[in-house]
Amino acid sequence: MSSSILTTSVADHFINLAHTIGILTDPFVTPIENVAKFTFNSTFPGVYQYFAEVLEGYKSPFVDRLPLMDPFHVVLIAIGYLMTIFLGKQYMSQRQKLSVKGLSALHNFLMVSLSAYMCTMIWVEAWKNGYTLFANPEDRSEKGFQVQP
Repeated sequence: MSSSILTTSVADHFINLAHTIGILTDPFVTPIENVAKFTFNSTFPGVYQYFAEVLEGYKSPFVDRLPLMDPFHVVLIAIGYLMTIFLGKQYMSQRQKLSVKGLSALHNFLMVSLSAYMCTMIWVEAWKNGYTLFANPEDRSEKGFQVQP
């Protein structure tokens, strides 16, 4: 193992993974995104322009460095998930039932572990940076972006 793998935080590994997936799927997603944006803009030009201005006006300088910061990509993933569920149910309706208790227990354990990790890291970062529950100033500097383990 490389020493850079050991010194990089878990969050950075997930961000790098999402970035790599984005690069690999870009040739497939970009044409779909362009058609969807063109269709939405030609069908609802006022609504499209309003949302484009709002999203651009409140855009963080870190948007381009973080995964899932484009609403289209989030909607596309949600549609893919729903299609997987629907097609999976159709496929499995004609097959023998599987026992997924072990897989379900593993999934639940991993989700609880991930949630606990994220909650702990957010709490630690907030504490280290002196955040309170209300009225925290926005930090658009490099220090405000980087999460330190």
